[in-house]
Amino acid sequence: MFLFITVDAEAVHGSDPMNQMMWGKLQGFSGEYGVGLICDICEKYNYRATFFLDVYEHAYYGISALSSVAKYLSDRGHDVQLHTHPAWYKDSRDSLEIQDMKKRGSCFNSEKYWMNMNSLEEQIEIIRYGKELLQDWIKKPVIAHRAGAYAINDDTITALKENGIFIDSSMFFNHKHCKISYNINQPIEKDGMLEIPVTVFESNTSLEFLGIKFPWKTMYRKTDINDCSESELRSFAEQGNANNLGVLNLFLHSYSFVKFNYNFTRFSPNSYAIETFQKILEYASKKEEFHNIGFDQIDQKDNKQQLLKYQYDFIPKQNYIIDVKSKLKRYINNRIN
Repeated sequence: MFLFITVDAEAVHGSDPMNQMMWGKLQGFSGEYGVGLICDICEKYNYRATFFLDVYEHAYYGISALSSVAKYLSDRGHDVQLHTHPAWYKDSRDSLEIQDMKKRGSCFNSEKYWMNMNSLEEQIEIIRYGKELLQDWIKKPVIAHRAGAYAINDDTITALKENGIFIDSSMFFNHKHCKISYNINQPIEKDGMLEIPVTVFESNTSLEFLGIKFPWKTMYRKTDINDCSESELRSFAEQGNANNLGVLNLFLHSYSFVKFNYNFTRFSPNSYAIETFQKILEYASKKEEFHNIGFDQIDQKDNKQQLLKYQYDFIPKQNYIIDVKSKLKRYINNRIN
């Protein structure tokens, strides 16, 4: 099983977004909890991450702020590829200052913040612009892409090919913004585009009352450090390896190790996410079944052939049971108290 560590590197919330959500420099706390710490933990286990960098944020913070992130990550030996947020939508949780910044300073049309809101011609230009900018910063070819919010459509695929990008990792099964899915979890090549999906597992929750189980809710959850426990990620890996699943796409953001409140006014380190990331990498490092590479290594050796070796798609499953009687009892007791 290939282990891809993919990081969406972006920063558009808080009073000082680049420091808080990219570098993880938090007022009142020593150290850094952003991209540097992600690199530190990866390197501890001799792993490389692929950072999908939203280069378009230079319109807010300046070329130097974004190019320094790209060069820092590349110089540390990690893979840096293109993340397309042509603009950012208005978020009422942001301060008025940040909302105004997003509206007035966006790199492209502020009303077309997802890729699939743009025409084919517009998407070709957005990708061309971002690719050339990133290549100029890191002095390496940009060969892979992830759309912001997984907002990909057929025009996005065409626009990527027009710009010489033939690897994508935007497809997220059953996500509302993702308009096409070639596969659920298994890597697949279609019409010249290699897709490494955002991997998901099926989360099934049942309610139990007086010994009788009732199916309640089914969700598809991505293998995200902030959404999964270590045991859930290990279960995905074990089920996947047992069923010839070719990849675990371990998902992070540049701010995965940072906690914040609803309106982004308070930030603190997320020790649980840091611990989860460390534990899953430690687990993987002890398993011969795992092979970690960056997206820039897919075309090297026989990596691509190995990625496409398995045709059968597989969805790991997790089952959860909620004891309604116990929940009601705790609720009543809490209400009384």
